[in-house]
Amino acid sequence: MPCLTGCPNARERARAGTCTDCAQPIYPGEEVVDIDGDLYHLECIERMSTTELLALMGYCVCAAEV
Repeated sequence: MPCLTGCPNARERARAGTCTDCAQPIYPGEEVVDIDGDLYHLECIERMSTTELLALMGYCVCAAEV
């Protein structure tokens, strides 16, 4: 019989990686976004502003000049 959650003897679930945004584990089966090898929970990406997403993709948002 498996240990209950929080039991010090419980086995740690296998991880697929760590989210670059929130630093929480990513577990197999979770929806993730891979941006240049960095993994993000889909939920973390959905919470980001457009400006933050553009910066993640390497774009610079700046003021126009004359």
